[in-house]
Amino acid sequence: MSAVSSLPESIKFIDGYPALKIGRSRVAIADLHVGYELAARDNGIHIPDMLPRYKERISSIAELSQAEELLIVGDLKNSIITPSIEESQELFRLISFMKERFTVTLIPGNHDALMEKILGNEIKFAPSTGLILEEQGKKITLLHGHARPSKAAGESDIIVMAHFHFFIKYAGGKYPVWLVGRSGEKTLILMPPFNDLLPGFSIKNFDMQIPFFKVKVADLEAITLNGYDIGRVSKLGAVEAEFD
Repeated sequence: MSAVSSLPESIKFIDGYPALKIGRSRVAIADLHVGYELAARDNGIHIPDMLPRYKERISSIAELSQAEELLIVGDLKNSIITPSIEESQELFRLISFMKERFTVTLIPGNHDALMEKILGNEIKFAPSTGLILEEQGKKITLLHGHARPSKAAGESDIIVMAHFHFFIKYAGGKYPVWLVGRSGEKTLILMPPFNDLLPGFSIKNFDMQIPFFKVKVADLEAITLNGYDIGRVSKLGAVEAEFD
């Protein structure tokens, strides 16, 4: 049985979006990197304002998931420490939009320093060492992936992580993917980034080991955003090489 087919019914990929439905009331996204286009412009690269795209996708995810709580699995903002005034303004506009549809909880990532000070009571905050949920008798931990999980978080049945921005190259394009597999008795789910313009790791780096869990990328299954299981990563290197 594949790792994907063994996922409990309480966990579902939102078709066409980098979003994970957990139970009836929660949906998770990760790696928004709000302000990314502002940093790119500072380096001479013009990227249009991404806020309209964020809002459009969040509205669609809200409608498709019918969730009440939005879990952000790290890297809400792009700046690692102090955001610029423009980035802070963009953050507040997006959070305000999210709160019209959800309660919002952030599991901090490595780019989320000072977020509690910046946002205060605007959203909820979970530990960076892992937010533990329970659905259908299964414990589920969500963490960004830059910080070691707490002992309790690391013992969950299902681990959901982000941080790496995995993608596959095919026919001249670059496509974010989910990676799903097993680490001993645990199921590991690696989330694609919400911001699909980010650099990241090609899955052809299949010798890479996922931190904190004894599993290599090669042993995971790749799933496209539209839910197509393209198979074990170790068998996909030739596909990427052909079109690289």
